[in-house]
Amino acid sequence: MMLNEGCVQDCPKGYLSNYEASECYPLSDLDIKLIPFPCCIIAIVMFFLSYVGSVNKVKHLMIPNWLVMMGFLEHGILLS
Repeated sequence: MMLNEGCVQDCPKGYLSNYEASECYPLSDLDIKLIPFPCCIIAIVMFFLSYVGSVNKVKHLMIPNWLVMMGFLEHGILLS
């Protein structure tokens, strides 16, 4: 693999190899910083839906229902 114009056996800490395992890229080049914002918006929408459900039905538990919906969101995030 290539790192700073030199060959290395494995990428050092803080670097990630590309799909062909031919070059090492710094982790700061990844666009992971953009992922939480849509997820936070979805979590807020799910909380609002849980709140509306608790207002409409007395037996509806708002926080446990929201946590269950957050589990579905977590699985969706892992798949993306």
